[in-house]
Amino acid sequence: MGRPRNATPSLCYHKTLGQWYYFANKKMHYLGRDKAEAVRRYSAVVEGGIDPGPPPVDEPSTDQLTVDDVLTKYVLHAYKHHTDKRSLARIDRAVEAAIDVHGETPAEEFRAKALRDVRDHLLREDPPLSRHYLNHLTKALKTAFAWLASEELVSAATHDSLRKLKALVDGEGGAELEDIPPVEDSAVEATLPFCHAVLRDMIRVQRLLGCRPGELVRMKRSEISTSESEPIQIPKTSRKVSGANIDGLPVWLYVPSKHKTQSKGKIRVVGIGPEAQPVLMPYLDRKPDEYLFRPKDAVAKHIATASRSSKPFGDCYTSCSYARSIWYSIRKARRARAKKFGVVSLEWVVPDWAPNQLRKAASENAASMTDAESAAAMLGHSASKRATDSYVQVVLQRIMETARKVG
Repeated sequence: MGRPRNATPSLCYHKTLGQWYYFANKKMHYLGRDKAEAVRRYSAVVEGGIDPGPPPVDEPSTDQLTVDDVLTKYVLHAYKHHTDKRSLARIDRAVEAAIDVHGETPAEEFRAKALRDVRDHLLREDPPLSRHYLNHLTKALKTAFAWLASEELVSAATHDSLRKLKALVDGEGGAELEDIPPVEDSAVEATLPFCHAVLRDMIRVQRLLGCRPGELVRMKRSEISTSESEPIQIPKTSRKVSGANIDGLPVWLYVPSKHKTQSKGKIRVVGIGPEAQPVLMPYLDRKPDEYLFRPKDAVAKHIATASRSSKPFGDCYTSCSYARSIWYSIRKARRARAKKFGVVSLEWVVPDWAPNQLRKAASENAASMTDAESAAAMLGHSASKRATDSYVQVVLQRIMETARKVG
């Protein structure tokens, strides 16, 4: 059940940018750094519906630009052109650290040594950040200065110097995280009875298909082909694919309109085999633009009391709300089993697990039943920028054969 939407946008402060802003029409509207001026401009929007226009900016010359100045410009650019929340969070984190350490440094003097200072500052955090995350933050700053160089806000020499700083390798600093294993079948089976019907079906589908959580929650009827008469175009290509019979068994195809590697020119097609089809069948009566798995359909008693609730039900899960629903179900399972068996160690009763572990479990199952390359095709790891007809056909054949055996 989602939060109620506030018709009036709130005035907020962006710590990284040092600017006041309000969010409306899926866009951040900046009001400048001065609070009094920002409040005046915000009041004009809320009370009179007047667009105050861009905030007043006192532009220093390029020679006087500091690291704070140029990175603020980059963050504004990033929030206008990037939609991935994880990438934006990394940008915010990296920029905040750079401004803390070298905010007043002239932008032209921010070279490899200065970037190392920022990384060392992050290395001293407690609890320690992981080595992979530190490398992501360092790369985010290199990307920022690449854009700044393209805008001629810093020289190409500044960017070239930053590129010379190598990523951290094992043993050079940062926490080393253990690889997360696939979820055990026993943990999933122990959790399923405590999930509502929609969540239970989502878990079963992801367990069979090995799709990413984001691909699962955004699944729509218009993106699923159940037969050869329902061709679906692969986004950003001229290629169309459709379901078919493989060795006498039907295989459906799901073509996400958005997926993680789409910006890299990779294709993504998910095969739906005979085991997953009965789970999805009740949801295929949706309208073409409706999501298959909707929170408002999750629990019948919630729907019955919806008229008494001020909070609207959502039309789509997010990766976070899907994972959170599983987390709640695990806790219910733990309490029930602990009460039944009288044990103290709840983690032993039902261990923690997350949606991505379902994907890993599906990968291992597919690899054991077919081969590593087919499992990679099923997960979308083998799709290439070379989206030629011949290449797509090879990948598609592997996807469908694997779906017939696995999903």
